Amino acid sequence: PAASMMWDTDSARRDSAALARWITLGSLGLLACLWLGVLLSAWSVREAALDRATSAAGNLSAAFCEQVTHTLTTVSAAMDLTARRLRADPAGFRLEHWAEEVPVLARPTMYASLVDPGGRLVSTTSTSANLGGDYSDREHIRIHFDGKFNGLYVSVPVLGRMSGRQIIQVSKRVTDTGGRFLGILIFSLAPEDLTELHRSVDLGPGGVIALAGFDGRLRARYGSSPNGDKLPEADTKWPVMLEAGWARHDLMSSALDGVPRIYSLRRLANYPLFVAVGLNLDDELSEARSHSIVLIGTGVAATLLLVGMNYLLIREIRRRQQREVDLAHERDALEAARADLVTEKGKLADVERELNLTTERAEAANQAKSAFLAQMSHELRTPLHAVIGFSELITHHASPSVLPAAGQIAGYATDIMKSGRHLLELINSILDLSKIESGKAWLSEEVVPLLDLIQDSLVTIRVQSLEAGVSLETRLPADLPLVQVDPTKMRQILINLLANAVKFTQRDGAVTVSARQEADGGFAVVVADTGIGMTENEKLVAMEPFGQVDNTLARSFEGTGLGLPLARRLAELHGGRLTMHSVKGVGTTVEVLLPGFRILWPGRARGGQEARAAGE
Repeated sequence: PAASMMWDTDSARRDSAALARWITLGSLGLLACLWLGVLLSAWSVREAALDRATSAAGNLSAAFCEQVTHTLTTVSAAMDLTARRLRADPAGFRLEHWAEEVPVLARPTMYASLVDPGGRLVSTTSTSANLGGDYSDREHIRIHFDGKFNGLYVSVPVLGRMSGRQIIQVSKRVTDTGGRFLGILIFSLAPEDLTELHRSVDLGPGGVIALAGFDGRLRARYGSSPNGDKLPEADTKWPVMLEAGWARHDLMSSALDGVPRIYSLRRLANYPLFVAVGLNLDDELSEARSHSIVLIGTGVAATLLLVGMNYLLIREIRRRQQREVDLAHERDALEAARADLVTEKGKLADVERELNLTTERAEAANQAKSAFLAQMSHELRTPLHAVIGFSELITHHASPSVLPAAGQIAGYATDIMKSGRHLLELINSILDLSKIESGKAWLSEEVVPLLDLIQDSLVTIRVQSLEAGVSLETRLPADLPLVQVDPTKMRQILINLLANAVKFTQRDGAVTVSARQEADGGFAVVVADTGIGMTENEKLVAMEPFGQVDNTLARSFEGTGLGLPLARRLAELHGGRLTMHSVKGVGTTVEVLLPGFRILWPGRARGGQEARAAGE
C-alpha cells in the first residue's frame, strides 16, 4: 500500500507544465475571440447609427422637398392666374387692383411686382415701391430678357430694394397668345416662409437644411451653421443629373465650419432646385460612441479578469502535487467516514420510516375520531329525542291528585328533560364542528337586522344569567346595519359567546354587548365580561376543540370546550374572524368581525336568500 501511494514527481511536473501551457493558449484564444466580438459589435453599432441617421436625413429631405414643392406650386398657380389677367388687358392691368379683387397673393408671398420688357417697375402690391425704377440689373429679371429660359426662376436671396430685407425672388416671363413679350411677374418670398419644417423639427447641434439651385448656390438655409455655409461647387457628383424624386447620401465636412455631416440630397420635381439635409455626424454617433466605450471598457475588464483567472489557475496547478499527496492520505479517512455515514444513513432511514408510520397513524386516528364523533352524534340524537319527549310527557301528565309521589316524579322528569336537552346541545355542537372541519358546512344566507340577532341571543341567555346572578348590559349605537348571514349560525355564535361569558363570570358580575363599525367597512360585535380571565397559554388552549383551561377532576366549570372553537369556525365560515383579549383576574373580551361585503345599510340592502358552500 505504501508503494502504491508513492508520487512520481517528475511525471507530475511535466503534466502540470503541459496543462498550464494549454490553459494559457486557451486564454489567449478566448481573448482574441472576445476582442474580435467587441470590435465587430462596435462597428455594427456605428453602422446602425449611420443607417438611422441616413434614414432620418432622407425622411427630412423628402418632407422638405414636399413642402417646398407645394409652396412653389402654389406661387406658380397664382402667377399663372395673374398672367392670364395680364394677357386679357395688358394696358389697363394694375397688379395692386387685381390683388384686391382676387386674393391670390396668400402666404408665403410678401408682395408681387410687374416689370415691363425694359426692366422698369410698372405695377406692385408693395406700398413702398418706386414705380418706374430700373430693375434690369437683377439676375432674376435679366434671365428672362432673351426668352431662352422658360418656367419659374427662383433666385438666390437678395436685399430687396422695397423691403430692405433678404428675400427670394420668384420670377416668370409673360407673353401674349402671339408670343409678344408683355413683362415679367415677380413674387417676393421670405426664405424662412418656404417651409414650416425647420420650425417643427429639431435638427440637433450643427444640423442644417439647405435649398440650392443646380448652380450650387444657396436659395435658403436653416439650422445652427453660421451664415454663409455654402454647398461645394456643382460637379458630376452632385444631384444636377438626378431625376426628380431620386436621392443620394454623402458623408462630408462643411467647407466653412469643418463640421462633418451626413447629407441627404434630393431634387425637387418640376423645379431646377435640390435640397440638402445635413445632420451632425458627431451628434448622431454619440450614442454609438458611448456604446463602444462601454464595450471596450467591458472588454478591458474581461481581459483583466481572464488574465487574473489564468494566473490563479496556473498557481493552483503548481500546488496540485501537494494537494494530491494530501488527498491520498485523506482518502482512507474519508472511506472510514463514508462507512460511518452509511451506517448513520441506515439508522436515519429507520427513524424516517417510524416517523412516517406514526404520522399516518395519527392522521388515521384523527379521521377516525372525526368519523366517530359524526356517527355517534347522529346515533345519539335519536334516543335523546325520545328521552326528552317522554320526560316532557311525564312532566305534563304527572298529577299529584292521582298519585302522591307524582310531583316528585314530575321533578325527576324535568331533570331528565334538562339533562337530555343539554346533552343534545353538546352533540349538536360536536356535529356542527365535525361538519365544518370536514368542509361540509353550508350557509343559508338572509338579510336580517343585526339588532334582532343580538336581542334574540340575549333573550335566549337571559335565564342562565339570572340563575348565575350576572347582569346583561348592552351598549349599542343608535343605528345598526342589516347583515347578510346565516341567521341560525350567527345566533349560535352570539349565544356561545354570551353563555361562556356568563359561565365564567362570578355572581354580581356583568356581561356587556357592544358593536362598532370598522375602518374597512366591516362591523364588529363585542362581548365583554368581568370574569376570571385567562393567561396567553390558557387562551391558546381555550381556542382548540375540547380544550379545557381547568382540566382537573375537581374543576369548577362544566362544558366540552367546544363553544369558542365552534364560534370561531362559524365566524370564519362567514368570511370574518374571531379575536379574544383576556387578562387573568380582570375579564375577557371577544370580538366577532364581519367583513364589509356582509354589511348592508338601510336603502342599500339586497333582499333574498342565498346558499353558499363553506370557503366560497
